[in-house]
Formats: sequence, structure tokens, C-alpha cells
Amino acid sequence: MAGKLYEMNFVLGAKQNSGFKSTFSQAQAEFARLGGEIQSLNRIQADISAYQKQQSAIDSTTKKEDSIMDGKTFKKMYDEINPTYNTLEEVPSYWRADIKELVDKGIISGVGGGKLGLTKRDCKAAVIAKRIKEKL
Repeated sequence: MAGKLYEMNFVLGAKQNSGFKSTFSQAQAEFARLGGEIQSLNRIQADISAYQKQQSAIDSTTKKEDSIMDGKTFKKMYDEINPTYNTLEEVPSYWRADIKELVDKGIISGVGGGKLGLTKRDCKAAVIAKRIKEKL
């Protein structure tokens, strides 16, 4: 008897909720639509993450450029690469005799006030020119 009662309740409920199938289909369609929207949002989030990584790299590079291009920093770096020698004692020992000879002959006169004012690049060029002339 109880089984018959459940069967009747089921049939009655099915008849009363005859729109159940369409409601289920609508739910499936909404679920599929939301799945597509979630995929779209995930793609957008991936694009945002990639943009943020690129922007972070750009910001980091900009900071480095700013610190390098700061006048004092740039001059300091340049002076480390190409120092200025104001006395013969400051000239590297491997060029000192050649530079002294050029100063003694008046070929190099300095910048005044007893200062040579020669950069590393200047010394190198002068010594190379002197040594080439000696070989010719």
C-alpha cells in the first residue's frame, strides 16, 4: 500500500510539474552559457596577467634607465671606464714612459695648472700613435 501511495504521489507530482523538462533544459542552457562566460573571463584574466608582467618589466627597465641616465651616476660610470689622469704618476705604468716622453717633447701639454687632463682613451691613442711612428 505504501508503494502504491508513493507511485501516486510521483505521478501526481509529475503531472503538476509538467514544465520540469523545459526548466531542466533552461538550466542546462544557462549552465553552458555560464561555462562559456567563465572561459571568456579566464582568457581576459590571462591577458591581464600577461600585461601586468610586461608592465612590471617595463617599470623595472625604466627605473634602471633612470638611475643610469642620472647625470651623476652616468659620469661616475664613465669616469670608471675612462678615468682622467692629471699627473704622470696617475698614468698606468705600462704607458707612463711613453706619455712622459711626449710631454717632455711638448707634444702633450696638458690642460694648464700642471695638470695633464688626459683620459685613458687619450693616453691609449697617444701611445699607439707614438709606437706606430717608431716602427715606421
